[in-house]
Amino acid sequence: DLAHGFLGEVSPGYIQPSNSYEFKHGAVANWGYGLRYVIAVWESDCTHGQAWVVIGKVEVKKPCKCELVAHGEKGLSKVHGGYNFQYSLDLKAHDPFTAKVTLSNHGCKKAEHVKVKFYASLDQHFGPHDRAHGFLGEDYGFVHPHSSAEFKKVLSANWGHEVRYIMAVWTSECKHGETWVVLGKAKASNWVHSN
Repeated sequence: DLAHGFLGEVSPGYIQPSNSYEFKHGAVANWGYGLRYVIAVWESDCTHGQAWVVIGKVEVKKPCKCELVAHGEKGLSKVHGGYNFQYSLDLKAHDPFTAKVTLSNHGCKKAEHVKVKFYASLDQHFGPHDRAHGFLGEDYGFVHPHSSAEFKKVLSANWGHEVRYIMAVWTSECKHGETWVVLGKAKASNWVHSN
C-alpha cells in the first residue's frame, strides 16, 4: 500500500484537547478496475510511528460495452437450396449464393451499428488484396446484449472458375478495426455435378 496505493495527503493540522478535527482530501480512483479499501494513515506526537483506520471502500466497475464474436450458424448455401448452410459449395460461375454469419454480443451494451462485409479470398487470411478485389456485398444491423443476430446476403460467384474462401468481415462501435471469419469455400466452374 505504501509503495503503490498512495492517493494524496492533507496539510498538517492540530487538534485541541477534548476536541475533534476533520481531515478531508479529494482523491482520484486511479487504480483501474476493481475494489479497493481506502485507508487514512496519520502520525503525530501522540503516537509512536503511524496509526491507520479503514474509512471505506470504493469499487471501480468496468464500463459497459458490447463484444461481438462469431458464434452460431455460419456458412454458404445455394439460393434455392433451402438455406442448408455448409462449408463447401460447388457453383456455376456467376451463380447467386447466400453467405451467412451469426454474431453474438457477449457484452452488456447493444451493438447499434454493425456492418458486415462479405469477401472472396484466395486463401484463408483476409488481407489488402481481398479488400481491393474480393468485395461481394454487405449487410447492416444491430445485436442486443447477451443475444445473437444473423447477417446474410445473396452474393454472386463473379470471380471466374476457381476456388475462393468466403469471408465475413465486420466492424462496429464495440471494437476498433475489423474482425473476420471464414464462412466457407466456394468453387465456381462452368458445370456442376448434379446429385
